[in-house]
Amino acid sequence: MDLPTGYTYIPLEKVGSTNEEAVRFLGEGLAQDRSVITAKEQGAGRGRGSRAWESPLGNLYATLVLKPDRPEIEWGQLCFVLSLAIAEALKNILSNKSQVQVKWPNDVLVNARKISGILLEVHQTASGQKVMLMGFGVNCRNHPESALFPATDLVFEGAKQQDATPESVLTLILQQFEPLYQNWLALGLKNIRPEWLNLAKNLGETISIRVSDFLPDGGKITGTFMGVEEESGALLLKENDGLVHRITHGDVFFPEKAAPEKSDL
Repeated sequence: MDLPTGYTYIPLEKVGSTNEEAVRFLGEGLAQDRSVITAKEQGAGRGRGSRAWESPLGNLYATLVLKPDRPEIEWGQLCFVLSLAIAEALKNILSNKSQVQVKWPNDVLVNARKISGILLEVHQTASGQKVMLMGFGVNCRNHPESALFPATDLVFEGAKQQDATPESVLTLILQQFEPLYQNWLALGLKNIRPEWLNLAKNLGETISIRVSDFLPDGGKITGTFMGVEEESGALLLKENDGLVHRITHGDVFFPEKAAPEKSDL
């Protein structure tokens, strides 16, 4: 694998989750900055909010260990860096590049269906040092049929089999990620944000955000997606009455497109 300089590759077979394995390898002194742990299968893969992440054979499941030289309060911005890297990598694989988009805060879409998700976790090692665990997956050859958000995979979207292997996809992602990461280390979200917004689905259009699993209707708010804050990455949502919400967590949904009316002609 042609990984960027400084990356170490730790491939595994079936594990609980790659984030858990990253913690174990860190504890044993076998993982370091820019170690990437992958698995062919996960028995206990997790998405945001401890949701289960289906992890059958054929897809990419990975965790990237990072020790970012920026304030910890900014580490959450790495979701934008990694999702942008994944999107750019997939554009190199798929013929219809315009269908690759990002979805706040941590998903990549193809044809408005989820193909990749990210889970960020901060871990403190036994020595007291904090590191970022960037868990991510890409549906390469299969996808769940029933999920909170419609899903897809690379082969289903027309990618060639040889381009849709977990190893080749990981290589492309890390090649895209490293220069973006260096940009972020130097300047923060400032230069990453415009590129991310350029790929953001429904920017300037209507979206709904479910902010809690425990409120009626998920505490859903609907309005116009105005962008994300440069410093925090919080989503800005403007309701019809002009009120702008600053949202730091939640699940974004897009309005269903109305079917065209039938004509008698």
